Amino acid sequence: METYMLDGALYCADCAPRGAADVGGDGGGEADTPQHCDGCGAFLENPLTADGYGYVLDALAAYRLRGRGDRATLETWADFYGVEACDLLDGGDGPHARQCVQQEATTGAQRAAWERAVAAWNGGAAAGAAS
Repeated sequence: METYMLDGALYCADCAPRGAADVGGDGGGEADTPQHCDGCGAFLENPLTADGYGYVLDALAAYRLRGRGDRATLETWADFYGVEACDLLDGGDGPHARQCVQQEATTGAQRAAWERAVAAWNGGAAAGAAS
């Protein structure tokens, strides 16, 4: 999404104030969290660092375990970043619940982020058990 910046704030094209710099079509660039427009809250579709993937997976786990977060926002993130949320957002239980979120990408950094989220669901148990 075309993104603009002014005084450290990111904006979508519809909200960009006069004088905002065009920072390109990648949501403001790679970041540790999903970026949203400071004007309207629209998701800016930025790429994530390895820590950013961990942030998204941790947010999905927090929703499942404690009901924290906005479901619509989490669904948007999961869809854009290729995370299959399946019954995670619906509070599914059983032996497959901890395997519910699966990262489609298979890079080592993204796999490590997924394993950290699985460890959080397991109450801090060794993430290697989920592999």
